Amino acid sequence: MKPLRNIMIAKIHLAKNQLGLDDDTYRSIIQQAVGKDSSAKCTDKQLEKVIEKLKEKGWKDEKPRKAGDKTRKERKSYEKPNKPSISKIYALWGVLQRSGKIKSKDKTALDVFVRKYTGVDHVKWLDEVQAQKIIEILKQMIAR
Repeated sequence: MKPLRNIMIAKIHLAKNQLGLDDDTYRSIIQQAVGKDSSAKCTDKQLEKVIEKLKEKGWKDEKPRKAGDKTRKERKSYEKPNKPSISKIYALWGVLQRSGKIKSKDKTALDVFVRKYTGVDHVKWLDEVQAQKIIEILKQMIAR
């Protein structure tokens, strides 16, 4: 694939996510624009038409921000999902789901579980002590 083609397909997928389109809606937009059901099947000219159609739907094609750009939003500490303990909680929760001990496949079920035992509304907002408490509870559930 050509680099420009890859960029256009990436823009289309970015627009899909930013507009919150489900797969059927996304494919119907491509169908309306160029008569195909997938961006991978489109020519470069057709990809441009799809991008224009997504702009009509409200997507704004903004230039990527530079590293030193001060207008960029800073991440808040509670948004960082890269704490090892949080990753472990997700992994243990997955083990419980796969074993059938937890029926819900919804991610909010974990947040409800965390709220019940710690009073914190979202798993990513746990401090280290609270995360360890949840890890121990999940380990006990797995052992049963």
